[in-house]
Parts: sequence; structure tokens; C-alpha cells
Amino acid sequence: MGAGQRRAEDAARRAVPEPRTKGELEVGTNGEGEVVVIHPDIDADKDGVAHIVFSPAPARNFAATLVKKAAEAEAEVVPSSAQRRP
Repeated sequence: MGAGQRRAEDAARRAVPEPRTKGELEVGTNGEGEVVVIHPDIDADKDGVAHIVFSPAPARNFAATLVKKAAEAEAEVVPSSAQRRP
């Protein structure tokens, strides 16, 4: 692992709060203008990386996609008011 990667990971650890519940995603910034997402159940790869780093625009796109997919998932299991009527 290079010094730059180590600095980024150290910054990510400082910036990201401890998860409130087991399995909860941790999200923070690394002090270099990037968003860091850590999933506590993902093991580090061969290079010691266990997080995803996004620049701001892709982070916003990812967030919007998550919101859209969450709504779709809810619609799959929660019937709409029209579907509940006999």
C-alpha cells in the first residue's frame, strides 16, 4: 500500500463516524473533496481497500439512484392505495 493511499484511508477513518448499528453504511469525506462510503461487512481487498471513494458529482448521482431504487423496492412490497381497494 502506497503512502498516498494510506493517507487517504487515514483521512477517511477520521472523517467517517462510527456506525450506529451493525451493518450500517458509514459515509464521510476524506478532506480531499471526495465522499467516502464504507460498508462494515466488506473485507479489505488484496490492496487493503474496503471503501468506495466518489467525487461530488458521482456521489450525488449515486445518492439519487439509491433514492429512486428504494422507492421502487418499497412499491414492490407495499401496495399502493389503488391496489388495496377491492
